Amino acid sequence: NTAAYGTVWAISLKDGSKGSLLWTKDIQVPSGNITLQLGTVDPLTRMFFVSTKETRQWYGYDLDSGNLKWGPVGDTRGFNYYPTIGSGGVAQIGYVAYGKLFVGGYGGEIFAYDTTTGNVVWSYGGGGEGNSTNSGTETSWGQYPTFIASICDDKVYVYSNEHSPNTPLYRDEKIRCLNATTGEELWIMDSWAAVGGFADY
Repeated sequence: NTAAYGTVWAISLKDGSKGSLLWTKDIQVPSGNITLQLGTVDPLTRMFFVSTKETRQWYGYDLDSGNLKWGPVGDTRGFNYYPTIGSGGVAQIGYVAYGKLFVGGYGGEIFAYDTTTGNVVWSYGGGGEGNSTNSGTETSWGQYPTFIASICDDKVYVYSNEHSPNTPLYRDEKIRCLNATTGEELWIMDSWAAVGGFADY
């Protein structure tokens, strides 16, 4: 038997009430044997996020009450099931900055969701010139796997890599700099970039 819900608690960290329970909520699990993963928090918009492993979707919850505000949202390529290093292959990983939830993965696309509404603000990788990670027949993925490296100065830096690359390495791997507000490609450069566990290659 599996539970039909997951329970989330909020505990105070404020002096004078530290350790006290603020609220508890049962989050209904979608039908179809779906796995939920607790995501990151946007401290500015006071939201936290939950993703689904099998459907690669996101839900946004109010941090002060635990109430669902939006979701499910997300319509990514199947390969985005595999996010990036450090995730254990559980579900997509989201990164929060500037009121947006940024998501990438082996599907080769980056999505920016508005953290208050769940609406897609922009996507990168599935378009034409200046918005494409199409690998043609160079990779088995169809798109170059595209992962978020860092976010700062209203820019999102993304890189392409692969967990277990063959030799010769895929050609035309890139590091890309995107405008965090619009998703516009600001610059690209050739590189077989690597971070964390991928750095061995």
